[in-house]
This record gives sequence, C-alpha cells and structure tokens, in this order.
Amino acid sequence: MSQKKVDEYKKMKKNRQKIMRREKIVRRIEILAIVVVLGGLITWFSVAVYKQSKADAEANQSSSTIDLNLDDIQNYLSDLSTSVQSQDTESQDSTSTSVSSGSTVTSESASSSVSEAG
Repeated sequence: MSQKKVDEYKKMKKNRQKIMRREKIVRRIEILAIVVVLGGLITWFSVAVYKQSKADAEANQSSSTIDLNLDDIQNYLSDLSTSVQSQDTESQDSTSTSVSSGSTVTSESASSSVSEAG
C-alpha cells in the first residue's frame, strides 16, 4: 500500500502542471457560467419590474377631458392684429413720405454735383 501511494505521488508530481492548468480552466468556466446565469436573472428581473411598473402607471392614469372656450381669446387676438395692421399702414405712409423727400434731396444734390463738375 505504501508503494502504491508513492507511485501515485510520483505520477501526480509529474503531471502537476497539466492538472493545475485544467483546474484553472474549469474554475474559470464555472465562474463564467455563474456570471452569465446571474446576468440573465438580473436582466429578467429588471424587465419584469419595468413592465409591471409601466402597467401600473397605465392603470392608475386617469383620463379626463377638459373643454375650453377660446372664442374670447380669438376675438382679442384678431382685434390686436387688426389694430397692428392699421398702425403699420400709417407708419409705412409716413416712412414712404420721408424716404421720397430724402431721395429727392439726394437726386438734386447729385445733379448739382454733376452740373458743377461739368
């Protein structure tokens, strides 16, 4: 029996690097499998909670209808636009008068400059 143990020890010592390498690979595969399973469970749980909270929010949402009468506001806005248009027309008339008189002055000075030069 002791010789058998010695032979096993020698065999193990001889193949120790291969055995350790296999054990490391198996350990890493086990850890990877555990991580994948936990990731799947966490994802499934998160999706289930999200769907449940979304369903609860839709169920608790009350739909109510509010009717508004906007006739007074529309009338006020149309009155404002009418008064602004009439003011713009008046200001355009006064602007065009001053512009036309300014252009006349400019043309007269230009013609006098030409006549003096000529």
